[in-house]
Amino acid sequence: MLASLNHLNIAAIYGIEESDGIMCLVLELVEGQSLRGPLPVKQALEYARQLAEALEAAHGEGIVHRDLKPANVKVTPQGRVKVLDFGLAKALRESDRQPDLPSLSGASALETAAGVIAGTPAYMSPEQACGGAVDQRTDIWALVASSMNCSAANELLAGTRLNNRSRRYGGASQTGQRYKKRPRPQSAN
Repeated sequence: MLASLNHLNIAAIYGIEESDGIMCLVLELVEGQSLRGPLPVKQALEYARQLAEALEAAHGEGIVHRDLKPANVKVTPQGRVKVLDFGLAKALRESDRQPDLPSLSGASALETAAGVIAGTPAYMSPEQACGGAVDQRTDIWALVASSMNCSAANELLAGTRLNNRSRRYGGASQTGQRYKKRPRPQSAN
């Protein structure tokens, strides 16, 4: 399924190989620099647009990246943004939007959906940081965090401990418990 992704802003994925029990992605070699700031606003917005288009293509194929961050994005000498490293990606079934494919780490899709925390803390959505189920919104959160990093040259939530973030958002700590939403306040009317 990953090899079916074909978009100008996604590094080509040629296949998945196994060597000595380790699963590896075979990717296009992308020349250029990792995404980093600070950048002029116009350039940062252009890169954010290209990232959004890459995510739209992946999400259209039912794939959530789950580890979008500046280090997984390269900018070619021509100014084209390329999303790399789909090693933590999840495929979602269209019927119920639940994880469908195993991750490359060897854990089943059910295990990763039920509380294993995978990703880079500074770019994780609250649900992902709490070990909850993730969907396209997880990548959108990471897109915004990466864009802020690109604009300001600092991580949006740098120095924030993962378990403190999850408590702040009403979820579980690092133990991998399910994310629980806080009840909405009742309307005064």
